[in-house]
Amino acid sequence: MVFKTFAALAASLVAVSVHAATITVSYTGAPTPGLAGFNTITVHLHSNQPMQGFDFAGDGSPSGTNSKGFHGPMHQLNPSSISTIYGDNNSAITGAGGNTKQDSQFLVNSGSVTVLPGLSHESSTLLQGIWAVAAPVGTDYDIAQLVLPVTSTAAVSYAGTVSTVQNGVLVGNQVSGTINYLVPEPAGFVLVGLSVVGLVGSRRRK
Repeated sequence: MVFKTFAALAASLVAVSVHAATITVSYTGAPTPGLAGFNTITVHLHSNQPMQGFDFAGDGSPSGTNSKGFHGPMHQLNPSSISTIYGDNNSAITGAGGNTKQDSQFLVNSGSVTVLPGLSHESSTLLQGIWAVAAPVGTDYDIAQLVLPVTSTAAVSYAGTVSTVQNGVLVGNQVSGTINYLVPEPAGFVLVGLSVVGLVGSRRRK
């Protein structure tokens, strides 16, 4: 079932010529409770088409050659070495006396989405994951929570593919950018997804 979901996604990218969606990536931040010198950032996606698949892992390799995911210094909570990439173990965090607002993680539970095994990683400089939702989630989606040190000299870079549903077809849209640590008020920018399908379609029309 896992591989059928993403096989269908891949097949749709070469079967139909459609235009890419417009994806807006925005983020807001507030001081991290109980953790001086850090801001907890919520990363939000807005699309002009319903969203369903999210690839912020690529091949899953946590190496410098894979730009997908969130890259840069970030705070992680791993009670008893339990992974909290998808927020599944927040009860373990609170049970160990931790605050979930202090943990960098994707804002989904792996039990409620289809996750490809082996393609999720987290560390003090990396957050990677790939998943699909059973049905479109609409045009607004909180994708991740990042706990970042408050500095003026560094930032977190990110890259991923957001699949939107257009005329019943899943279309991959590339997003990338940089998140500054200093975000006392809302900040955002617009990225137009460059889907493989859109590029193929435009070439055929020329």
